[in-house]
Amino acid sequence: MCLMMNPSKTRESGPNVGYSNRDLSWCMDLLQGFCRLMGPGDGERDLSFSLGTYPDCWMHLSFVLHVFYPGVEPGDSDKPSSTFSGLRCDRRSLSADDIGFFKEARISVTLRCAARRGIGTLVNHSPSTVAVILSDLSHQPINATEGHWSERGLESSSYYSGIVLFQTIVWNHIDVWKDRWDQCLDSVDCTIEMKTNGLADQGCVEELTDYSMAIQKSRAILSTIQLFTLFRKHIAQVPHSLRKIRNEWARTYEGMNSQNIDQSGKHEPAMILRNWDRVVSHVDQLHNQLLNRMRAKQEEMRTLQESASSIISLHLSRKA
Repeated sequence: MCLMMNPSKTRESGPNVGYSNRDLSWCMDLLQGFCRLMGPGDGERDLSFSLGTYPDCWMHLSFVLHVFYPGVEPGDSDKPSSTFSGLRCDRRSLSADDIGFFKEARISVTLRCAARRGIGTLVNHSPSTVAVILSDLSHQPINATEGHWSERGLESSSYYSGIVLFQTIVWNHIDVWKDRWDQCLDSVDCTIEMKTNGLADQGCVEELTDYSMAIQKSRAILSTIQLFTLFRKHIAQVPHSLRKIRNEWARTYEGMNSQNIDQSGKHEPAMILRNWDRVVSHVDQLHNQLLNRMRAKQEEMRTLQESASSIISLHLSRKA
């Protein structure tokens, strides 16, 4: 939290300084969004992101995303414990009969930076950009050089280089988010393949006349379809939050004639907005890939469900 504080805070005082505790407030919001049991974007207050500015050159941003991964269902004696940092991080879980138990993991990116808006002397008193990443997962290499910006189609900005750095770090972790969801879906695919063994082969279906076995396979299929419905809800939150950050930037910097912005840099907020559009487009693309994968699997599940239903109907007709 000390790293995220406004560096000019301790050097300015007086009745006109109205942001003495603002940095403390948004840092606490960030920690709550990362640590609380309720989802970062759930409830009355959306804590999945923040974008704020101070009256001087400083601004702050944060973003929290989440995934689910296969885990072991805890016993009654298991209790939430504090991490090595002393923070207690409660996490949600999902479970589906015959499929498995899934535990939540979150990643938080927060950054404090200075914009070059005619007050360049303040920047020299402190690092102009400080970023902190909190993660339940193993930390990933941060590919955030200017070369990595251009590879992603992000435009470099001399006035808002810290914002472009934040966009690049978020882009990196969106890729991690997609990979982790793919691993989660891989686990479901393996499980359902074992649970429904024989239903995809018409010859096996004709031989598979065990009524109880067909019932078990049918339940596994229905559990998978219901689980995918929950997954879609969670996967949609990250694109939604990123779009809200983009819209907040457009709202905050809709006027390019602010007195705090040098005339030579008046077009740079629009450049940053174009970068946000590219980040949003990237996450939308990954989001659609995950949705298409689940849709294809659901169609396969419906076909298998028809086979299971045929076996059950055959058993019931013979019994009658």
